[in-house]
Amino acid sequence: MVTGTLAIDYIASYPGSFARLPDHLGINVSTRVENLDRQFGGCAMNISYSLSKLGHVAIPFVLCGCPLDQSYAQHIRQAGVDRRGIIELKECRESSHGFIFTDREQNQFTAFYSGPAESREYESRFRDFVKLHSDSIDYAILAPDIARNMISAAECLSRFSIPFISDPGQQVSDFTDEDCVRLMRLSQFAIGNEFEVNRIRTAVPSLDDSTKGLIVTLGPRGVSWHIDGETGSERAAHPTRELDPTGCGDAFRAGLVHARLSGASWRDSMRSGGIVAAISMEYRGSQNHNLSLYGEKYVREWDDRPTWLTM
Repeated sequence: MVTGTLAIDYIASYPGSFARLPDHLGINVSTRVENLDRQFGGCAMNISYSLSKLGHVAIPFVLCGCPLDQSYAQHIRQAGVDRRGIIELKECRESSHGFIFTDREQNQFTAFYSGPAESREYESRFRDFVKLHSDSIDYAILAPDIARNMISAAECLSRFSIPFISDPGQQVSDFTDEDCVRLMRLSQFAIGNEFEVNRIRTAVPSLDDSTKGLIVTLGPRGVSWHIDGETGSERAAHPTRELDPTGCGDAFRAGLVHARLSGASWRDSMRSGGIVAAISMEYRGSQNHNLSLYGEKYVREWDDRPTWLTM
């Protein structure tokens, strides 16, 4: 199961570099963008998409507008993503929306409208869903969401003894220190990029020792981890072309969890995450990549075919 959001993304390219934008007092900046695309997104849905393509029964638990956008609903059916946890809220007309701008150096600026995720129904709906399906949930990913939802989900999963990895992601900017402390106390494993992990460390200085495992994604520099008292690192995989980095972090998480559920070592799991992230970068949007050559690309990239790799 993957908790988080379902969103409509609007993705545009900035033809220059954000670093070259003129300095202003405040953030009163206006500029043009190119190649505006409407895409299917939301971190929980992005991760579920990749997991489904890797052969798993991925169940996203998300709150969305009612009715769900017809084109998104059709896409979900075609992708083979389980719909049981997609909850349409009658009082919400719009699902969450993301507005994502990428410059030529693959830097991104994202604005996110959380919409239905703010509903006070989340906790009771999630608890009822887990109670009903707990026997069929072997692992969970807490993808980025508002702090209240992530903490209540972590508390519920802990009560049902369902293992999970916490990924507060870009939402961590809105977490209070107490939010960070509460989520990390409940989490055995956590993942984030450098900025996100450093933000959590301001609230939890002993983060490396507070969790059983901490994974830090480093973009083009790969990934590092501290798990069960041991540290490690791995380089990034090479995409055939770098078309769009949107959603590649979600793709990494799907590849990582796929390998762990398949019996892979932590290093192989990091490599698997890197492969799915690299493939994702070769397509525009977060849910358009084809993973039929995942196994072939893994073998070619790492010059290895481990026994857990069956695709």
